[in-house]
Amino acid sequence: MIARALLLAAALVPATACPRTDPVRPPDATAGDDGGPPPTRPRCGDGHTALEQPALLPATASLVAVIELDAATLPASLATLSRWAHDGRAALPVQLAFSLAQWRWQVPLVREQLARAGFVAAHLLAVRLDDAIGWVLPLGCSMDDAIAALQRDPAWHVNDTGGAAIATAHADGPAPWDLLVREGVVALVPAGRARAWLSAWSRGASDSALGPPSLAAAALALPAAPIRLRARTTGLLPTGAVDTAAAELALLVDGETLRELPPGGDTPGATLPAP
Repeated sequence: MIARALLLAAALVPATACPRTDPVRPPDATAGDDGGPPPTRPRCGDGHTALEQPALLPATASLVAVIELDAATLPASLATLSRWAHDGRAALPVQLAFSLAQWRWQVPLVREQLARAGFVAAHLLAVRLDDAIGWVLPLGCSMDDAIAALQRDPAWHVNDTGGAAIATAHADGPAPWDLLVREGVVALVPAGRARAWLSAWSRGASDSALGPPSLAAAALALPAAPIRLRARTTGLLPTGAVDTAAAELALLVDGETLRELPPGGDTPGATLPAP
């Protein structure tokens, strides 16, 4: 249990180290804490719910990635993204490169943790606010039903705020994450950050004639792929990077193919060299 909590904490806390060069073995996504199958929970949805409304995500996010959980090439796609992010040639800020390089094992772990809480969907979305990434699933049931299910589960302490709910796991020690349930989505966020995330959501969407489209809208508008990613990149680049950091990054990853799209465009550019 302690090892699993430490891994999940690493999936959520801000990244401050340089990308590692040794491969990270993904954790077992099927075994329970004692090596057996994970405990059964009532499920919210049938696992086929996709997120299609950008307004369900914070408009102030600096990164939004749409991950197709049922894609047959998702494991290979995550491996390709990891290699590209930590090989040092990508024009990525160090912190972002480190974060993307860890998704190969973080995504299976986060998916398992949400499933243990009863939440399954077709999409998993990585959303970055300030210096931390949270993981979002579209709800396959009503918000009231999701909150009621968590309230019946002795593994959770639920604070219903009226328009949302924050659930904290009962554990021997402090959990590294909280669950945030609001209309249309459930999010796994770093412990203590749930209210900040709610505040970000309350600022509203920027998808109007008065402002540029949000990254959520831009990510969802990308052509279908196991991983679709939009990010606004700022920060220190790694030594040896081949270019300066662009104001925005757009990626499509499918199996061993990673394509970077031109800024503001929706037509894939050249395939980037695989390490």
